[in-house]
Amino acid sequence: MTPEKVLEVIDRYEKFLAPKKLEPKRLTGKGVIYKERIGHLLYMCAEIRKFVAEGRMEKAFRWLGFIQGALWSDAHFTVEELALHNKPAEA
Repeated sequence: MTPEKVLEVIDRYEKFLAPKKLEPKRLTGKGVIYKERIGHLLYMCAEIRKFVAEGRMEKAFRWLGFIQGALWSDAHFTVEELALHNKPAEA
């Protein structure tokens, strides 16, 4: 996955999550409510942008995988849909 594709996927998730009107916020601990989890995902999207800019692609991939797992776990997307998000554009 190219850095540009990672940013494209992050754009998609930020647009999907943004209408929930939550501030990006890093969370620690457990037992957080749904809206706090969404805020944390928005925080992670912003951090991934920094990782890509710094060339830290391994970390960007791990964090993207976490976000996708959370979106699947909360039934926002199927595994098949998430795989399509990562698919390179057809030439």
